[in-house]
Amino acid sequence: MNKLEKFSHLLNALYGAALDPSGWAGIAPLIAHTFGTSSCSIQIQNRHLGKVDRLSHTANFKPELLEEYRQHFYKCDLWVAGAAARPSGFVYCGEEFVDDASLLGAEIYTDYFRKLDIFYAMGGILPLKLSSRFGSIASCDDDIAIIGVHHARDSAGFDTAAKRELQGLLPHLRRALQMRVRLKALAQERRAALDALECLSVGVLLLNQDCSIVFANSLAEHLIRTAGALTVCQGELRTCDTSRLTQLQNLIRDTAMTGAGGALHAGGVLLLPRPKGRPLSLLVCPMPVESPAAESRPTALVFVGDINEPEQEHPGRILARMYGLTAAETRVVEAILAGHRLHEYADTAGISINTVKTQLKQVFAKTGHSRQTELIREVFGNPILRFPPHLLNSSENARD
Repeated sequence: MNKLEKFSHLLNALYGAALDPSGWAGIAPLIAHTFGTSSCSIQIQNRHLGKVDRLSHTANFKPELLEEYRQHFYKCDLWVAGAAARPSGFVYCGEEFVDDASLLGAEIYTDYFRKLDIFYAMGGILPLKLSSRFGSIASCDDDIAIIGVHHARDSAGFDTAAKRELQGLLPHLRRALQMRVRLKALAQERRAALDALECLSVGVLLLNQDCSIVFANSLAEHLIRTAGALTVCQGELRTCDTSRLTQLQNLIRDTAMTGAGGALHAGGVLLLPRPKGRPLSLLVCPMPVESPAAESRPTALVFVGDINEPEQEHPGRILARMYGLTAAETRVVEAILAGHRLHEYADTAGISINTVKTQLKQVFAKTGHSRQTELIREVFGNPILRFPPHLLNSSENARD
């Protein structure tokens, strides 16, 4: 395999690792082989935070040595400090920052580099900061990637040709690392969105225009299994009442095409009968396609509501758990939410108005409010109180 073939093979592996994180382990050994050596390291550092993450390395970087570097030696790495003081994105050799005699007398050589059997170094620093619609996305704004290729002391240093070849690799390495950062951020975004949908007390479905299911939260899956109005056949949503199937399919198709810019249907509500109880309600909404050029299929967003579900816990009790209200304080809150005046509640509960006012003051102190209207506004305006009750259980429940 000639140099061009080796370099092409390396680039294929590099961009493959950007898409599949498990591929990074083989990148440093492959770079070392490409440059005719046995030592290479790629690490992510944040020198302000003292964070060191070795992304890929050759076999000479033993676990105990990596830990020693992470704990101490990164602070006195002469090569990294020298490169950090120069413009980023360029290849430098270690002798440009420290001569041989000074390196031999340095702590990092005697206690670290020597154990790795490295003396000559060639490498560079790459900033990883990316811009997005949310601003910068990266592990941290000050994160940098550092690549180092090394020779042992009994070998020659790196020549101009080697520097030129590594310089040609740096833009590809930076792009692959940026892809890694962006894909990681997108994965976190997706997980957060899915977790948020799971918190809703309503079923959520994302359907293609042919009614095939792209996504369903756990409550939607539960309603499909138990409500007796919907079913799934070969991955497509169907109605148990066959007379309503065409109506559902047309509604999903037209609404999905609206999101893709191919129709003007605003969606709507569909009531599906079931063997027992009131109908299951479906609210179908268009799901906009990100861009006309996108290859994603038209989709519709469907909210599934069950009128027959047991009534949710009283918001006053949820508020009580959030703020650690006592049972007596909770009863005052529930009375206020029911529209009762304090003296009416006092008469009904058989306690004095002063006791009620004292309990209300304690509620205000715990919730941070100072007026009854503020308390009512939070109960009916705080979306957290619309979450399923099991998500709101705190470690300290309301107590007597």
